[in-house]
Amino acid sequence: MCALLTLFRSCADAKLKRKRDGVCVCRCRSKRVHLDCSYIQNGGFTDGTDWDVRERGYAISEVTDAPFFMHLPSPLPLGNGNFQGIAAGPDTLPENMNLGSRREGPGQVVLRQKFSMGEGANHVFLVYAMGTGVVAGGFAPFIGPNVQGYRVDIMHQDAGLYSVAPEDVAESLVIGAGITLPNVYVHDITHSVGNGGKFFLRYSASALFDSQSLAVDHVHMCSIRCGRK
Repeated sequence: MCALLTLFRSCADAKLKRKRDGVCVCRCRSKRVHLDCSYIQNGGFTDGTDWDVRERGYAISEVTDAPFFMHLPSPLPLGNGNFQGIAAGPDTLPENMNLGSRREGPGQVVLRQKFSMGEGANHVFLVYAMGTGVVAGGFAPFIGPNVQGYRVDIMHQDAGLYSVAPEDVAESLVIGAGITLPNVYVHDITHSVGNGGKFFLRYSASALFDSQSLAVDHVHMCSIRCGRK
């Protein structure tokens, strides 16, 4: 648990106390600490289960350990190397899909998983590995929200599938477009889910002007409760 806590940029980010040697510890270090990392299932994408994938327009999704568009399996020593790849507006497809023809055009794809959080968590954090890419091209206009780029959001349970409305998004964690190298992302999401409720963790890719792909792996969500389960 201590190793996980050190992923935060500072003790203040995770509302932790700091020892003299600079190591972050829980505020209630004199009490029992309960760590629960059961919120996300199949975070290593060993198969296609547990995750909900939705597409519209030109978009695809695949659980793979082979190159997916511009992505290679994560070079980080985090597990088996499988990952979920999602892509919108593709102009090439992985050879093993055997569709026999090119598809290109605007589209959106969502990868999400529902989770429930009980009340009273002192700290809740989300960790995952992610990389993004594009394949140069150009598409006809596509009408809809989230028209270009990628996002990582915590969504309320009754939110629209592709919605970016403020009342639907509990917290936006990453918003961007283009190419990023595979990296580890750590978010303190205590203020958005710590009071409890039902939510979706959503990864999405959207393409209007160009393709957009996203590869994600090793997804973990943990809560820390001090002095109780």
